[in-house]
Amino acid sequence: MPSRWRGPTDRGPVSTQWRRWQYRKDLALALAARPGARDHFDAYSPSARKGVLGWIALAKRPETRARRVSLAADVAERGDRPATLWQRVD
Repeated sequence: MPSRWRGPTDRGPVSTQWRRWQYRKDLALALAARPGARDHFDAYSPSARKGVLGWIALAKRPETRARRVSLAADVAERGDRPATLWQRVD
């Protein structure tokens, strides 16, 4: 193989892209305001945290982002799985 060949393993770990969706101040404050929410949120699997952070980060309007932050913190406070964020309540 030529030395300039770059295979998939030469690009580094695939999961590093989630770091652009790190905790923002509003999520950190919402989790801190609810007892036990941060502990439950940190207990989620890395892929679940990535999903929640990405879901919040993809909100286009500030109102939508604030609603998603509040909902994610409420779910974490209850100790529910993050999949409950995507279930419709009618």
